[in-house]
Amino acid sequence: MTPRQIAANLKNQYFYNLAKKAYDKATAKHFFLDKNKFDEYIEKYKTIEAKAHWDYSDEAQENIAKERVQKLIAFNNHQMPQSVCEIGPGSGRLLKQFADLGCKQVYGVDIQQPNNPDLRINYVTDGVHEMNHIADNSIDFMYSIDCFEHIPNPVDGIKKCLQKLKPGGLFYLQIGANYFSPWGFHFYHIIKMPYPNILFPEEYLQEYAKAKNHTYPWTNRVPAHEYISCLENLPYDAQLQWLKYDYMWYFSRFLKKEVEVFKAKNRPNFEDYYIGEIYALIKKSETTEYLR
Repeated sequence: MTPRQIAANLKNQYFYNLAKKAYDKATAKHFFLDKNKFDEYIEKYKTIEAKAHWDYSDEAQENIAKERVQKLIAFNNHQMPQSVCEIGPGSGRLLKQFADLGCKQVYGVDIQQPNNPDLRINYVTDGVHEMNHIADNSIDFMYSIDCFEHIPNPVDGIKKCLQKLKPGGLFYLQIGANYFSPWGFHFYHIIKMPYPNILFPEEYLQEYAKAKNHTYPWTNRVPAHEYISCLENLPYDAQLQWLKYDYMWYFSRFLKKEVEVFKAKNRPNFEDYYIGEIYALIKKSETTEYLR
């Protein structure tokens, strides 16, 4: 770690400690800020870039799919699985990569099929909580990238995925920024400020999206600690191989400024306001017998 990185970490830790003290002492006076404050924040943050620019051209998305498929195969000891299933495949571009590389059984689980679906891919529109067309203990490798934050009852969905895995199978799970994190509302392409869903009532956000001719996003309201608790307390026949997450403590000064609003929310804990994307790799036991 460079001296500059060390100094930045110390600075972040200092402001984090101040925010935590303020949060612990705060009273829940205001559940939301008012319309005047909304307009003020819109003006203040309108030129600030909330996230990296994404190139949605066909060429760029194809390159991303090629990079991702190699990363996923690496999780499987660089071996091509015989069967693979993606939860939330969208266009199916990544699944097509698996088919191109010779995977024999390719499944995509989504609420709707993509336009012009690849005939080599078996699309299942049951939804993650059902998957009735996929047999239990039948999938070698399952994965989901930035989808579970859009699924109702995602913890039940994770358990259903494990049910479909073969003994010894792997499940790579990447959960996009959780609802209570700075960009967790997936509204950053419309409103540049962090935490808009925490600070303001939903009708303000809906009206603003409509005025800008944008689709209003939907994400579940599951805080990060509930995902993490699920992953650390899996069914007896599954083991967590590793768990990582993005931690955005550089938002401490912002959180401290409006601490009474953050304190008013009753489902998240303090850490949930910092934990963004969550990454996990799960392995299903090769035997279903209890260890004695």
